[in-house]
This record gives sequence, C-alpha cells and structure tokens, in this order.
Amino acid sequence: MVKISWNDAGKPPVSYVISDEVQASLEKFRNFKASGRSGAGVPSLLEMLLAPTVELFVKPALEMFPPPHLADLKSKSDAARKAFLDAHAAAIAKQ
Repeated sequence: MVKISWNDAGKPPVSYVISDEVQASLEKFRNFKASGRSGAGVPSLLEMLLAPTVELFVKPALEMFPPPHLADLKSKSDAARKAFLDAHAAAIAKQ
C-alpha cells in the first residue's frame, strides 16, 4: 500500500491511498518502462508518480510566479549571461 498525504496549513490532512493491487500494477508498469535500462535510469515508484506533477504544474508555476530567491537568482544569471555575451562579442570585435 502507498499512502500519499497532503498537509495544508490550517486544514485537516488529506490522504490518498493506492491499494496493494494498484501498486502491483504500477510496479509492473514501472518495470516494463525500465526494461533495457539499469541503475540511475530506472525511476522509483515515487519518482514515477511525482515527475508528471513537477513537469506539468511545479515548473510552470515557478517560471510564471517565482519565489523571491529564485527571481533574484534568475536575474543574476541573466546578468552574468549578458556580461559573458558582451565580453565574447568584444573579444571577437578586437580580432
């Protein structure tokens, strides 16, 4: 059995249970998807369940509405990228 719990501040926790039978089907599916792969290329059941949520919801939400620390890091990254491209263009222009 797999139990997934959601604790939202100020609200009672909500749990979703995946029965043993469904878990067995998920494991078979995971093994099927992993056939021919080994080691790090084989996702865990948890990764298999969470990866689509991260891709479909978490990443787009963080891109559209980044928390302040991520917005600051993105701004610094953009400035560093621009400085690099400007320096690269200046070096080429000197040649």
